[in-house]
Amino acid sequence: MSTMTPKNDTSPVGKGRPKLPIQYCDEIAEEILQRLMDGETLTSICRDIGIKPHQVYTWAESREEFARRFARARDGECQVSFRRFCS
Repeated sequence: MSTMTPKNDTSPVGKGRPKLPIQYCDEIAEEILQRLMDGETLTSICRDIGIKPHQVYTWAESREEFARRFARARDGECQVSFRRFCS
């Protein structure tokens, strides 16, 4: 019996699982935003969660509030990176 996740599975994707497009989920969105503000890169966050960064940009295109918060979080990510670079 295979444990492979069906292609139409839209549940949150955990570490080590296939990178499937998933529907917007508040819990995952919050994790992404918080980790960006903590200075992690979107690429590393998405790798850990098991989604492609493109999926996050798709959410930002279709959800105005998420887009605003995502932009602020990305700005925070840049500031943290800059402080790390300068120290």
